[in-house]
Amino acid sequence: QVQRFCDECIAAHGQVNIVINNAGITLQKQFANHSLDDWHRVIDINLYGVIHGCKAFLPHLKPHQGHIVNMSSMAGFMGLPVQASYCATKSAVKALSETLWTELKPQGIGVTCVHPGAIKTDIMQRTLAESDDIESATKAMHLAMRFAMPVDEAAEKIVTAIIHNKQRVLIGMDSRLFELIKRIMPSLSQRMMAFLVNRMRPV
Repeated sequence: QVQRFCDECIAAHGQVNIVINNAGITLQKQFANHSLDDWHRVIDINLYGVIHGCKAFLPHLKPHQGHIVNMSSMAGFMGLPVQASYCATKSAVKALSETLWTELKPQGIGVTCVHPGAIKTDIMQRTLAESDDIESATKAMHLAMRFAMPVDEAAEKIVTAIIHNKQRVLIGMDSRLFELIKRIMPSLSQRMMAFLVNRMRPV
């Protein structure tokens, strides 16, 4: 399907200059309740979606020294409770993007890895009913939306990153804060997550 989409783009426009691999889902479940089917579903979309997009479009980017944008997350550098598959795939996207940046830089192709924090999308709402603790998942969603960045603002930052050929871009104060804490005090960031999760659990 991705290859067919690529062929349709080339047929319609003649060339491709920018590819943004943005598809993703999250399932809010503890690891013990995360089925293997859940894992395959999240990996197929979050990681293989990026791999398929890069593989299909890369040959068409080379002649024009185009640009690839891969959507990771602040979850790409921090393990979030009840987000095992999401964090694992977003970490993989981060590592893949770093490898692609190194390999493709000599060919003039840019690669930007994006690490958003909370953004005003429906990614959490879409799979809320599948959570193993709907009450806690709902609280987490409402908390995230209180601080979430508008989509247009996030998109503007991504476009700016493409223009300046940035290797990575952190979007939102939450992403910047958690990345800083994770880098300086790796254990403390996980303790903070555990504390927040315990606070949101019903008594």
